[in-house]
Amino acid sequence: EDLAAGPCPDTVDAESCIWIGDIGEADETRSDLVLWVVPASTQAREDAVACRLVFPEGKQHDAEALLVWPDRTVRVVTKEDDGAKVFRISAPACDGGAAQTLPREAELALGEQVTGGAVSPDGAQFVLRGLSSAWLWTGCTIDWGAQPTLVDLGDQPQGEAITFANDGTLVTT
Repeated sequence: EDLAAGPCPDTVDAESCIWIGDIGEADETRSDLVLWVVPASTQAREDAVACRLVFPEGKQHDAEALLVWPDRTVRVVTKEDDGAKVFRISAPACDGGAAQTLPREAELALGEQVTGGAVSPDGAQFVLRGLSSAWLWTGCTIDWGAQPTLVDLGDQPQGEAITFANDGTLVTT
């Protein structure tokens, strides 16, 4: 459902990694989520490692946004009718072992479903997007109660991807 560039977990011997979020579940029936992590280098020759996660209390959610911060904090953001639920885990174990629980951190009323998200390389900005809007938060601390900057994306009926370019510009598809 989503990709994120970020630091590698302890189980990967590289400086930067690509996190692949196998987190979507429209039917909300799957038992766990998997984040696959691979080194970002094109020279890497190792297999992906798996970070297995579950939502609290056995509840299932459809999630479409994966956010990875420079300190290895991972957030999975769900796709709700008018917003999102945010789940957070610090430096998940990525050893293919037992699933770790993702505690719920926040609930957001955005008036639109969340279809993607990204964190800037320095961790000072992060963005969630929907089909016609994006919500941009800035600052070094996360305050889900703060009013984000609303970005009009126009009508993008299949819009799901968003990221930060190296210069901080938002890029969407």
